[in-house]
Amino acid sequence: MGGLLAARVCSDHFERVVIIEPESWLLTEDAQRKDSWNQDSKRARVMQYKSFQTTQHFVYKIFQQVFPEKFVQEANARNIILAEGDWNSYYWGIPSKDIRPHFGGVIPTVIWAGRRGLETLLRRLVLDTTSYPNIEQVVGTVTGVKAHKYDPGLLQGVSYRDDNGEVHDLDAALVVDSTGPTQGGVKWLQRSGFVTDLKKRTYNPRMRYSTFEFAPSRELREKLPIPGTYDGGVGGIVVNWPDPTLDNRWIAIARMDGHRLHVCCGGWAEAELPSNVDGLVDFARSLKGLQPLPDWLFETLDMLHHCEDTLTTSVVQVPACFWSQYQLCDNVPNNFVALGDAVCRINPLYGQGIAKSFVGGITLNSLLDNARTQDRLPSTLSRDFFKMQAARITGMWESPKTNDYAFATTDPEEHETLETGSFMRKYMKEIFRLCTEDGSIHALLIRNAHLMDAAPTDLLHPKIVLRVLGRWAIRSLSGRSA
Repeated sequence: MGGLLAARVCSDHFERVVIIEPESWLLTEDAQRKDSWNQDSKRARVMQYKSFQTTQHFVYKIFQQVFPEKFVQEANARNIILAEGDWNSYYWGIPSKDIRPHFGGVIPTVIWAGRRGLETLLRRLVLDTTSYPNIEQVVGTVTGVKAHKYDPGLLQGVSYRDDNGEVHDLDAALVVDSTGPTQGGVKWLQRSGFVTDLKKRTYNPRMRYSTFEFAPSRELREKLPIPGTYDGGVGGIVVNWPDPTLDNRWIAIARMDGHRLHVCCGGWAEAELPSNVDGLVDFARSLKGLQPLPDWLFETLDMLHHCEDTLTTSVVQVPACFWSQYQLCDNVPNNFVALGDAVCRINPLYGQGIAKSFVGGITLNSLLDNARTQDRLPSTLSRDFFKMQAARITGMWESPKTNDYAFATTDPEEHETLETGSFMRKYMKEIFRLCTEDGSIHALLIRNAHLMDAAPTDLLHPKIVLRVLGRWAIRSLSGRSA
């Protein structure tokens, strides 16, 4: 998806934008259909294409700003829900406090759609030839890059093989790698003598999750005992986060596009996953917390027996997370950038993958905007891009990793142990506790999670730090663990 957004960004700055797409079906109507849940084909390179997904208000705002005329129209045509970003969060069984009073009564909007629906929407918007006639797609696989004839610090372009096996050379003023975790750009560049000193950070959370997709009838949807009613409520129905000292499993339920219902469950340490509705009910009832989850959750899951014939499942075995350190390389071609999973793959559990790839797109747009009056790319484009992108995604790497280190089965990053970040884990656990007691703290956490107008350091405000320390002191004096 980062590549599609990058193509849209580049369409404002270049005369011609070419997307080289290895999956030929993505050039057909099937890839842009309104009922994406009925697609005949499936993405071969996206493991979570049919899986549970969440995005932030930040992503909604990008869609709004980049596609001001057709975003809402196309989303509505696809039964994609644009509604408050409320997850009805529970922390180890305890409900969080309502944040609406801290947002003027209405929580900022997010897009409630699975990866399949959201990607299909984005592809439809980007490849609208009426709006963006300078964007085109060709079927092919990039096989390498060519060094510039006269400037060794630039690329001349790329070579690609089409679906008939014929090789083509394509000159390019800018090359954007959005090949995902295959990281095609690393291979292309190193074969041409670039980024030979590229280092990669990696750790493995060793977790997996399963998405159960249901298509309940209108009659059944009206009977589900969820808060706010099914069709009249927000997208998020519930998410329960575990206390790592009690459990290694979690569950989330949300409405998605096409009146689909997604139930997602998973966990660390190769958690055992259910395979049917009976298993889902048992899984939810077996979750360990400080208090039981609400009865309406189990009643809702049990009622899904009535639409079990519509059930499809998607299991994701989360691979190792990595971050290629382009920002530390000395010999990256100045007209090459990489974004999304082509640079950094994070644990998808935390729902930041789309935002991370979009950060690359807006970073590129900022740099190109600043050079709009110039007749060539800035001489430090690549270096500036990777440094800016790294600064913006550092939190997306560090925060999930710190949380994953709470589980003994996680393989830590080189030169780190599972004790790395232990103080911040303890601190954030207290913040989560506060979220179940104080709506203002919960609202601040949500502002951070949605990449809005709050910085991560806001959670370290002296008043909040003193409050956390005070709670620890009281707990210590009473003989209770922190």
